[in-house]
Amino acid sequence: MPLHIDHISLASPHIFRSADTLAKETGLGYWTGEWLAESSVNIVPLGPPGNFIEISGIVDIFSLRNMTERRQWILDITETGDHFNALCLGVDSMEELEVFAKHWKSTINRADNPDPAAHFQRANGYILPMASTPVTRRSVWMLGLPNVYYYPDRTKHSSGQPTHPIPNQVRPTGLKWVEVGGSPQQMADWLGGMQYVDMLPLKFNGKSLGVWAVCVGAEGRDDIVIRRPAASDAGAGLQVRGHRGGVRSGRSAR
Repeated sequence: MPLHIDHISLASPHIFRSADTLAKETGLGYWTGEWLAESSVNIVPLGPPGNFIEISGIVDIFSLRNMTERRQWILDITETGDHFNALCLGVDSMEELEVFAKHWKSTINRADNPDPAAHFQRANGYILPMASTPVTRRSVWMLGLPNVYYYPDRTKHSSGQPTHPIPNQVRPTGLKWVEVGGSPQQMADWLGGMQYVDMLPLKFNGKSLGVWAVCVGAEGRDDIVIRRPAASDAGAGLQVRGHRGGVRSGRSAR
């Protein structure tokens, strides 16, 4: 398939509480997912051809002793609850990924990196190989912009794993659309052409950049629309407030 949506990230102060809330709200199941560095995710599969929502949050509390810009950003955007914090696109070959890396004048996080800590890991010991671009000092997620992934082996893709049984569970039939901020032209400028925007099931609302809603088909019922604020909505004043270097007093370091 051409450029497509791989997954959407939902930043959470408590990934199990958020997964339970979303399951009760929608009937969508989830499985206890993967971890990378100080963060872990629960995975909500969305059906064929293979999309998912990752509910992500910081689980290594001691990492907060060394505050970084990214960790502070996660704390800030989840202080008032869940926020969509990334649109994650996918391609089907390294050649396609290299086109985007060249457009962004970036290197690639390579799937064949021999360091296990550079990849998502699962409780069963499986290490998920994937490549991505761009590689930047400040994550493009913090700007409300998407990055692009390539999986050399999709047979164990995160969207295809069995979920925990939940009451009144529904079977998702696929991602219908994603509502994002900004305009088609802004997205085209970022991706390198309007032809890429035309490949994606996006609705633009003109608000601040980032994901605002996700629509999923469901067997035997109406489409499911999941709405959460975009991270940019929570983070609009961060640079003005100038949070750097540590957890602010009066805040719980979750």
